[in-house]
Amino acid sequence: MCSAHFNIGITMSIKLSSLKSDTARETQGDWQDIPDFPGLRLKVRSLEYAPFRMARDLLIQTFARKYGRRPIPPEIQTKAFGKLYADHILLDWEGLDDDSKPPAPIKFTSEASHEYLTDPEYRKLVAAVEWAAGMLTEAEQDFVEEAVKNSAPPSATT
Repeated sequence: MCSAHFNIGITMSIKLSSLKSDTARETQGDWQDIPDFPGLRLKVRSLEYAPFRMARDLLIQTFARKYGRRPIPPEIQTKAFGKLYADHILLDWEGLDDDSKPPAPIKFTSEASHEYLTDPEYRKLVAAVEWAAGMLTEAEQDFVEEAVKNSAPPSATT
């Protein structure tokens, strides 16, 4: 008697189109909710935005010439990257209030952006801008599952 065995397996692949970057969104910016700070929304461009990348690379070269192998003081690095984010990445915000009684929303302006993002005491805001900008490059991969039949070798007959 001969019996055939079939194993059904699943193969996965990724749709190529799901790996495509949304360059318009990365350049024009998009709103991101900041999970660590409920109510805070930032409109940011991507860290892949070409003018930002060029300015960042120039900054890194400047740091390399100035500091060599020595570590860059954190407050200098935070201030410098904050300026880059203010110049190129952060486009708007919602959910930031001042300390007045009652609190009033802080209007987004280029000047306010530079003031807060270049102040080392606001490094949490700088980190939120960096995180939000990084999220714009995240793509939701679209997987394809296929059922595959594999036959086992025929069994021996007696």
